[in-house]
Amino acid sequence: MNDYKNRKKMFLEFAGRGRYEITATFEMPDGNRLIDVGDRHSNSYPITYVQSEIHDLPYGELRNFLFRHIRLIQDGIYDV
Repeated sequence: MNDYKNRKKMFLEFAGRGRYEITATFEMPDGNRLIDVGDRHSNSYPITYVQSEIHDLPYGELRNFLFRHIRLIQDGIYDV
């Protein structure tokens, strides 16, 4: 995916048009972050992932979503 398409997809996700949504991140003492991700297609509660383990997720839409947002996650944009 080229950079323009990637940025457009991120913008649409911020606008609420994507399937997944990062509801919050929490920085742990070791510098790693817990990431709460909600699925807009499901009524279940957000699931928590660990930043350092994103690469271990199965290939798919969720993994791609988290990798698109990794810089924002690392910068603490979603921190509460």
